[in-house]
Amino acid sequence: MMSLKRIALAGSVLAALFAALLEQRWALSRLTSIGLAVSLIIVQTSVIWCYHAFIYPRFVSPLRDIPMPPGASAWFGHTFMDIRKGKPQGTSLRKWPNSVPNDGIVRFLDLFRIEKLIPVSPAALADVLATKCYDFEKPEHFRSGSSGLILGHGILFAEGDLHKRQRKQLNPAFTFRHIKDLFPTYWKVSVDMLKAIEAQKDKETGISIVEPNDWSSRVTLDILGQAGLGRDFDALANPDNKVTKAYRDVFKQGITDILFQVAEVLISPTLVVHLPFERNRTLRKNMQTVRDVCAEIIQEKQQKPQADDVPTTDILSAILSSTTVDFTQNEMVEQLVTFLVAGHETTAAALAWAVFIICKHPDMQSRLREEVWAHLPKSAWEDRDAVVASSDFDAMPYLQAFCNEILRFYPPVPATMRHTAVDTTIAGHPVPKGTDLLLAPWAVNVSAALWGPDAGEFKPERWLESASGGCKSNYANLTFLHGPRSCIGQSFAKHEFVCLVGAWVGRFETKFNVVEGWKEPVVDMMSGISQRPTRGWKVEVKTIERD
Repeated sequence: MMSLKRIALAGSVLAALFAALLEQRWALSRLTSIGLAVSLIIVQTSVIWCYHAFIYPRFVSPLRDIPMPPGASAWFGHTFMDIRKGKPQGTSLRKWPNSVPNDGIVRFLDLFRIEKLIPVSPAALADVLATKCYDFEKPEHFRSGSSGLILGHGILFAEGDLHKRQRKQLNPAFTFRHIKDLFPTYWKVSVDMLKAIEAQKDKETGISIVEPNDWSSRVTLDILGQAGLGRDFDALANPDNKVTKAYRDVFKQGITDILFQVAEVLISPTLVVHLPFERNRTLRKNMQTVRDVCAEIIQEKQQKPQADDVPTTDILSAILSSTTVDFTQNEMVEQLVTFLVAGHETTAAALAWAVFIICKHPDMQSRLREEVWAHLPKSAWEDRDAVVASSDFDAMPYLQAFCNEILRFYPPVPATMRHTAVDTTIAGHPVPKGTDLLLAPWAVNVSAALWGPDAGEFKPERWLESASGGCKSNYANLTFLHGPRSCIGQSFAKHEFVCLVGAWVGRFETKFNVVEGWKEPVVDMMSGISQRPTRGWKVEVKTIERD
């Protein structure tokens, strides 16, 4: 079926041409012909809207037999139903796999009642993520709009054979054999964060009041810089340097940004992102700053090759030293932009949620601290160059379980989109070309059908009982997706995250900073690429001295 905006545009053009023809044929005044054209456009738009919104999805759509949750509005479908009910956005989505009877797929109506599908069963997810993964592409408004500008045109947005080539060339740099050598860097930067926070403590109380969302972004940017690119961005010590400031401005998600994103979907992403508005100019300027820095780092490494007797540990050095990599300079820049943005934002969100949970569950915080202290010496928190290895963290089962549960229960990227490039099937259902899909870790990761009756509980112990957390299929955990298009940096992110949490709980006692008017943070799914606890919340941290 032709898209709604194309039908509306074609109808508007035909209405204008018809009015012009009448003006010539019957000598109508220009004002009359314009009025007639406007009237025709309004009528045809109304007819198209009624058909698209009410008749097509119910009586005509080939997807009409797929079950759908109740509560869709006439204009916005299911999109803002949580906001209308005064609940955090995403509350209903989280429940749909359990509340909507289905045989693997749930249908819902997005903004302006556009049909979309959510695969929720292992069979449906296997089709989309593995067996037919190249039938499903990232939507055009993602690739050509502001998301493409921010996330870079690297492996994340590559399709088909291009994606296969890029994945094959990048894979060796992200193997665990290489990642395990990055643990000293993870730990060193983690200790830098702790010392920077301690430097802000009140001299009388010994308490530092910090905003986890801010510190998590800064520390992960520094880790990505050093472990990923071999460059210290100095975000912890200097939050106003050009790279840190550029990212901070990019991820200041306000109502204007949301409206622009809606316009990209409804009109044209390429057009909207190039309109002469301050928001677009600022976005392009900030991302150009990031691209310039990436190009500079690549050039430096190419001009000063690593000596043979000096081991290379950062990801970029591993990529550039590979004889199988043949990226152009621009392709390499775009890969780094993707790695930086996707990598630091997602782990930052996970760390913010970890701090939130240890504040909410002091018993978990104490248990984590006891385990970390049992396996790492006191000197590890005093000397940033202390020798810390992956094997140290392998011996901490509760820390591993806690981090796995954070990633399951609060997936940093709650949902991502796909668009069918060809007529295909999902779990036996015919799905026509042009259908939009929502891959929703936020919903699938708490599906009772896949995780059992306690799926909606935050329960690290599930990972102590089973390496899989007790899920019935590997497709039950979508945090890093699966198949050829799974997150290439997941090993990097998981081990970085474990290091950060271990360092934090081993050094600090953490509590919510409860002040007048304080409310417990809730999930913020409107904050950009990743979801975090709502902005503005703070915690009190106090250094715990070990004997």
